[in-house]
Amino acid sequence: MSKYRYREVKNYIHNELKLTKEDIKDIIVSIVKEEVKRIFHNTYGDDVNIEEIVDRLSIDISLKKKEE
Repeated sequence: MSKYRYREVKNYIHNELKLTKEDIKDIIVSIVKEEVKRIFHNTYGDDVNIEEIVDRLSIDISLKKKEE
């Protein structure tokens, strides 16, 4: 199993895929929203419609701080 170094992955994402940090955030938020919908449906069935409460939900993405 090969390991990628952070800079190599970062360079690939920025240079080859032409994705910015905002692009990546948008992709992740979209994936998380779909997963939340799936979990709500599996947990509550049709009793709770996530579309009715979506304006009360927020998804925050932040980088972990590196401990020194």
